[in-house]
Amino acid sequence: MKNLRYGIFFALLFSFIPHTFSVTSNLLTEENKKALFFETIEKKIITRAEWGADENYRYLNSNEWKDIIKKQETLSKNLTQKQIEANEKEQKKKNGIYAYINKYFNQDNAIVQKISFEGVNELARPVEKTEYVKSIVLHHTADEYKDSYGGIKAIYRYHSLSRQWGDIGYNYIIGYNGEIFEGRAGGDYVVGAHALWNNRSTVGISVMGNYSKKPISEKQYIALKNLVRYLAYKYGINMNDTFPLHEECSGKNCPLGIKTEDYYPLSGHRDGGNTSCPGDELYKKMLQIRKDLQYETMYYKPIKNSGMEGN
Repeated sequence: MKNLRYGIFFALLFSFIPHTFSVTSNLLTEENKKALFFETIEKKIITRAEWGADENYRYLNSNEWKDIIKKQETLSKNLTQKQIEANEKEQKKKNGIYAYINKYFNQDNAIVQKISFEGVNELARPVEKTEYVKSIVLHHTADEYKDSYGGIKAIYRYHSLSRQWGDIGYNYIIGYNGEIFEGRAGGDYVVGAHALWNNRSTVGISVMGNYSKKPISEKQYIALKNLVRYLAYKYGINMNDTFPLHEECSGKNCPLGIKTEDYYPLSGHRDGGNTSCPGDELYKKMLQIRKDLQYETMYYKPIKNSGMEGN
């Protein structure tokens, strides 16, 4: 009788083992499939070198930036007293907003790595990195271009030199045919210049074109959704969480000049700024992408920047 009980016990035990191994194997397979998919997306990203970024636009010793600095010096010498006072007032307002954000949202706003030189070249604007990336902000370029490669170069020149941001503002740009272009230099966790008070701990994606009235193409939609999935996986962005966005305001109900509201971590530029960007049609697609990814990302946790030694 004793042997019979042992026999039944081991029979039941071994009957469960193959099933357990099978489930584990399937889970690993699914995870591997996901990793391979995102590796494929990463390989499709067209690097700055591949699309022909002129890195001189980022260097302080370039002819372009020497001209900019010379013009700035001339302008500053010719300012009227009224202009000087207006500039001081604006700077005081900015300092107050910085103090508010640093006090109440320090982790999201903190810079953990700052790079001022690239080789022997001093950067016009330093590369800055954050501890986490917790949100994705979607834009459209609003302007139209003849083609994707001409567009990315035009955006780069305009942002870097005309706007004097020292680089392209967006982290990624989606072209007309679904191309995914690398935007701002610096790699992972780099701070862009795409959403005023919401640049830190966010990634900016812009879709080339104007989508206030017309829908994006199917190729653009697929590329955008794949890129958002990839970035959510890479940084651990849970589409069910929220992230604070800061927007300038005025009047009696806005004594600090800034207001903060929580949004899902895939938001439009308009959610944290006085703008219609990314256009009504693209915004609708963004809402659908966010909804589609809420289940897939529900267990994602923010992934810390592992290379935080500054120089």
